[in-house]
Amino acid sequence: MERREENRIVRTVCALGGVLSMINRFYTRPVNLRKGEDTMSEMSNALHEVPAQPVEDPPPSQDLAELISESHLKAQESEKGARENSSVNQLEYFGFETHPFSDSVNPEFFYGSSVHETAFKKMSMTIQEDISLGLVHGASGTGKTLMSLMLLKHLNPAEYRTVMVLVTPGMSKTSLLKEILRELIEENDNLPSQTQALIDLLHSRIIDLYSQNRKLVILIDEAHFLSSESLHILRTISNLETPQKKLSTCILFAEDLFLRRLSHPSYESLRNRMYLKVQLLPMGPDETSQYIKFRLLSAGCKEPIFEDEAFMEIYKSTGGVCRDINRICHNSLMEAFLEKKKRIGKELIKNVLA
Repeated sequence: MERREENRIVRTVCALGGVLSMINRFYTRPVNLRKGEDTMSEMSNALHEVPAQPVEDPPPSQDLAELISESHLKAQESEKGARENSSVNQLEYFGFETHPFSDSVNPEFFYGSSVHETAFKKMSMTIQEDISLGLVHGASGTGKTLMSLMLLKHLNPAEYRTVMVLVTPGMSKTSLLKEILRELIEENDNLPSQTQALIDLLHSRIIDLYSQNRKLVILIDEAHFLSSESLHILRTISNLETPQKKLSTCILFAEDLFLRRLSHPSYESLRNRMYLKVQLLPMGPDETSQYIKFRLLSAGCKEPIFEDEAFMEIYKSTGGVCRDINRICHNSLMEAFLEKKKRIGKELIKNVLA
């Protein structure tokens, strides 16, 4: 590739040299303007009189080779600099072992604020006390998915068979049942398509777990996307019980607007089964700063990075919502890295928010 480029440059230089030579010959020839000869026409004829000579690929001169080599070296250095200006280097720059404010939901970064600790205890008690249905609700970004993952991690598999379902818009009642059964049955390629057959199969599996002294726990994330039929299916599942206790517990994780939907009279029986209703509220100013410090520490940070005024600026712009805090902190660290700053103050936060 480099050899062809060198040859192309040489051919271009040679061609230009030929054109300049022809122009020079034309201007040194006598031109009789008194005879009314057309200067431009004569120049054109002069150019066409010269037969085209094939230009071979001569070896590049030493100066040209050095110029090309220097240009190639600069391109390599530029590419190397771009690689070094990467997120991996950002970790090294701040002394992180991993990204503290990644967009992924990682239970290792769970910060137990007062609200989240209370919600976690209530969820655990709901399962232990054999309540059939529970609801955890909150605004987008307040940590509902992380809470469900923490509960999944916390439950003892010897006592509980935990299934987690992520609801998508338009998910049908049969799709919901199949999602649950796929987690419970190894050979699940030929699940029935009829709703009642799926319910019967699920009930059979719940009874099998009960005979093993285990209980089914269903965690449903994004429950606000559940159809009306799917919600009534969950009520049907919760009806399976012995005289002593319910044989399964289902906890829904949904946005706040889901409560308004449940207030409809058609969901009265479902509401009556929901002993647990807990709301995840945003954090206050103090917990916001502690949350940021906790995530930095969990990522391996040894030195303070955010100044006190920066914490307050972050809180004012996010209202204490976890996801928004993560986004602003991530962008602030990236900006500080690019500006080669080790400390993040109020002004840098404002620049990120602008």
